[in-house]
Amino acid sequence: MSGQPLVKPTRRRSRRARLDPWLLVMVAPGLLLFAVFLLWPLVNALSNSLFRWDGLSPKVFVGFANYVKVFTSPVAWQTLQHTAVYAIGTSIAKVVLAFLIAMLVARRTRGVSFFRSVLFVPVLMSFVAVGVLWTFILDPNQG
Repeated sequence: MSGQPLVKPTRRRSRRARLDPWLLVMVAPGLLLFAVFLLWPLVNALSNSLFRWDGLSPKVFVGFANYVKVFTSPVAWQTLQHTAVYAIGTSIAKVVLAFLIAMLVARRTRGVSFFRSVLFVPVLMSFVAVGVLWTFILDPNQG
């Protein structure tokens, strides 16, 4: 075999490659959903946090007073500590439990197929429930 490459080298793109208009068309729905369901509520929540408002009376601008009140409150710090302990504790417990179940299911011992079935039943139940629900919805006599 000679030293010839099997694939011809392609031309290099310039640094300022043209932006394909179809790329924007394909990305636009995702960006729109991101903006509507994530960015807008986030901005709205941050702007509302600068006001004192009970939901019924008019908003009163208080600036960062709400943040000062929260960060100087011992109850807020205690709540944050409890939340952190809960999150870390449940995360560790979930990982350990999942690892133990995976080790149990990965064994080649008697009865392992029963445990695999028991673990897979919740996955199947959701499909069965959706199927039964749609059967009732699309029933010409009752739906």
